[in-house]
Amino acid sequence: MAVRKLFSGFRLLSEFMSSLSAWLSLINSGKSLGDKMAILKYFLVASFARVLPKTVQSKIKIFYFIRKDIVIDTDHGKFFCRRKTDDLLIAGKKDYEKYMQHVFNLDAGTFVDIGAHIGRYSIQIGKNKSINVISIEPDPENYKILKKNIELNRSRNILAFNFACYSKNKKSIVLYKGENPGLNSLLQKTSNRIIVKALTLDTLLARANVKSVDLIKIDTEDAEFEVLKGGKRTILSYKPTIIFECRDPEMFEKCRSYLKKFGYDIKLLQEHNYLATCK
Repeated sequence: MAVRKLFSGFRLLSEFMSSLSAWLSLINSGKSLGDKMAILKYFLVASFARVLPKTVQSKIKIFYFIRKDIVIDTDHGKFFCRRKTDDLLIAGKKDYEKYMQHVFNLDAGTFVDIGAHIGRYSIQIGKNKSINVISIEPDPENYKILKKNIELNRSRNILAFNFACYSKNKKSIVLYKGENPGLNSLLQKTSNRIIVKALTLDTLLARANVKSVDLIKIDTEDAEFEVLKGGKRTILSYKPTIIFECRDPEMFEKCRSYLKKFGYDIKLLQEHNYLATCK
């Protein structure tokens, strides 16, 4: 029993040290002293919140404690992160969605980022100038920051589009705004909504004169199946590796069945993220 407690203590210490190291790295990534201090303040608030009861934690909008816009300079790119959003943790954490990182190790080719948000993966993968990146984001506010981050990194190999990806081309479609800018959805209804334009993936890539696709990432908050249906020609022609998020079991089954028809195997990466590769 004593040995078990000792090992448990070492494990907790190791996790704490790893978390502390990640936070120190994030704090150090702040471009200016003001940016570093803002991240430090957020770290202190987040650390305090973690010791509170779960019921209390769930009521705290922790990102609201990021009081200023922040610019960070990380190994995977430079990012402008908005105040009172989760931009900082999505763009700044080196180990963000670490279970997917190995899939993004392309040597060359074309990467399509559907639901690009502010460009975490577009910028990260676009650091390799041998890769062409098509970055698609429907929300005008997110798109504005995406473009800002592309310019901040001088990424001439990234082409950004302000459209929703859908199963049909539509002059107008409702985009429901989530609690955080990364949670906007075509299907998850909220009281806050805007009207955006939608194109199928096939139409958009044709407009961009894309001749091949190697990797597609789809993060569209339950609209993944609609995106896949609109990319039939792309899937048939190029057989790209596809990473997609799917939280709803019924929606996942639709995606799995659809991709299986084209010879894809699907495996769970972690949580709600799946990897589809052609046999």
